[in-house]
Amino acid sequence: MNKKQLLLVVLCGILLGSCTLYKSTSINSPILDKKGDAQLKGSSLSSLEVSGVYALSDRLAISLDAGSANSYFLRYEVEENEYDNIWLLNYKFDAGLGLYNQAKNKRGIQVFTGYSIGRSATIQNSIFQQESGILKTSFKGPYLQISYRYALKENTFLNFLCKGKYYEFYKFENIVEYRLGSMKEGDSFYIQQVGIEWKEVKENVTINFQILYSDYYGAASGFTVRGVSTHFGFAYRFK
Repeated sequence: MNKKQLLLVVLCGILLGSCTLYKSTSINSPILDKKGDAQLKGSSLSSLEVSGVYALSDRLAISLDAGSANSYFLRYEVEENEYDNIWLLNYKFDAGLGLYNQAKNKRGIQVFTGYSIGRSATIQNSIFQQESGILKTSFKGPYLQISYRYALKENTFLNFLCKGKYYEFYKFENIVEYRLGSMKEGDSFYIQQVGIEWKEVKENVTINFQILYSDYYGAASGFTVRGVSTHFGFAYRFK
C-alpha cells in the first residue's frame, strides 16, 4: 500500500464516521511477557485513545481503555436567527480481564472479556441544513475480543482481530427532531468489529497500525454504525 492509498483509507474512515450514531474505537492486543509486565498505549486517527494493561500472572492480565471518536462542538439554529451550542460527545471506557499470549511466542491467541460504558451522538443529514436532527445517547454492555498473532519476521507481526459487543442504548436526548425510525430507548445491538493489525516491536516500544470494519445486528432502522476505521499508535512496555 503506497502513501496515497494509505491516506485515502484514513480519510474515508474519518469522514464515513461523522454521521453515524455509534463509532467503534481500536482493539487493544497487548505485548506482554510475564507477571508484572505493563503496557501503556496511545493511538489516533479515527479515534483518540489511551489504554493500559497489567499482567497479573504469566497468562492473565487486566486492561483499561478510554477513547473518543468524532467528538466536536456544534452551533445550530433553534429558530430563525436564534442559535444554540452543543457538544456532540462520542466516548467509551472499557475494563477487561483476559488470557494473553506471551511475546516470546511468535504466534498465538489472546482472549479478553469485559464491560463498556460510554456516550454516543450524531447529526442527521448535514450540519448546514436547518432540518438536521441531533441525537445523544448513552450505552453500556459486555464485550469479548479475540486476536491471533502471527510473526512475519523477527519483531514484525500481523494480528487478526475480532471484537463482539452487546450494548444497550439508553438516555436518549432527541434534539431538533432526529428521525429515530424504529429505534427506541432501551434497544440492544450486537456490534461486531473485525480487522487486521501490523505490529513492529522495537525494544520496549511497539508501533501499531489497524484497519477495522464494524457492523451490527438488530432490527431498528434508525441505528447506524461507522463501518471503516483506521488507528495508529505507540505502546510502551514496562518490564
